[in-house]
Amino acid sequence: MENEKILRLEKELSFLEESLKEGIINEEEYTDAKERIEKKLAKLNADASVKAEPASAYGGVAKVKEQKEEASAAEPNQPEELPAGHDGSMPSLFKSKGTMLAFVILVAVGAALLLYSQPWSVPDGMPAPAASEPACFSDSECSGEGVLGICRDAGKADARCVATDDVAVFITILNDPGCSLCDASRMRRVISQLLPGAVFEEVAISSGDGEALAETNGITSLPAFIVNKSVADAHRFEGMKSTLSAVESGYLISPAASGAAYHFTRQAIPGKIEVFLLSGQPNSALAKASAQDVAELIPETSITVRTVSAADGFLDLPVTTFPFYLINNLYTVTGFQSPEMLKEKFCLVNDFGGCSEKLSESFELSG
Repeated sequence: MENEKILRLEKELSFLEESLKEGIINEEEYTDAKERIEKKLAKLNADASVKAEPASAYGGVAKVKEQKEEASAAEPNQPEELPAGHDGSMPSLFKSKGTMLAFVILVAVGAALLLYSQPWSVPDGMPAPAASEPACFSDSECSGEGVLGICRDAGKADARCVATDDVAVFITILNDPGCSLCDASRMRRVISQLLPGAVFEEVAISSGDGEALAETNGITSLPAFIVNKSVADAHRFEGMKSTLSAVESGYLISPAASGAAYHFTRQAIPGKIEVFLLSGQPNSALAKASAQDVAELIPETSITVRTVSAADGFLDLPVTTFPFYLINNLYTVTGFQSPEMLKEKFCLVNDFGGCSEKLSESFELSG
């Protein structure tokens, strides 16, 4: 049972990280939920350790028993001295095996009744048992794959998870099958957690339907997630409403929240890496150095470094995570990338001779 709870909490931690990265929750919500889950994990792991200890204790008892048995086997049996007038025979009351068994059971039952009829209190000097934590603090702790869980009386002593039905929500994923940086699987998992009734359909932008969807709904970045209007009746609609914008076909999950990486309406500039740094961010120098290392390995690479502030609006790119890299003026890669990671992504959309080489471990980060 504890193992199942631990696995569920670990899965929830992963879901939280994905939700933060996709902009579904903010940093404060993530931190609060993460601390709460980690506390639960620590308690479950501690309980599991305590439950594992008696096994070794029983082993010690068995060992002592074996030693006693060996000692008694080594010593000859000595007849016990009986009181004067006692001939050593068993009283007639216990001569029948059935009578003996009944007597033993009677004694055991009587002892149990005596024990549980007495008021029990914690002995002096021992800590009182900790009150059990609430079963849940939020709906996200009650959800499973394809199941909508509601946390009733969240955070209270009688909190409980209740499974309920949710509306079917149809989601069209508009994507380019030939785009190596357009993975939609992570956002699809996040949506499945938020909307257990989600039904997905994938449409290629190169198809007639795909072109029509892009034009009708003003889509300029892929992958794009178009949600039909029934989402307004979903239990978690209010919680995710800030990531949705109304379009002709229903709602579009904002490209910043969905992690859209391919901005196909921009003009392609092969071999270009533009590094966007946020003013005052600690890892800015490392992000710049990674791009410089790639350029040293692949001479065809051209680099531009830009330090921006929130007031700049980050051009027309739907990105809220820094640092980020704009490759070929088309593809965004968010978060710090090591030189090798950046080279791999760069070479997915560029075919230069240096792409077949690996950045050696001795390749120092440039300053």
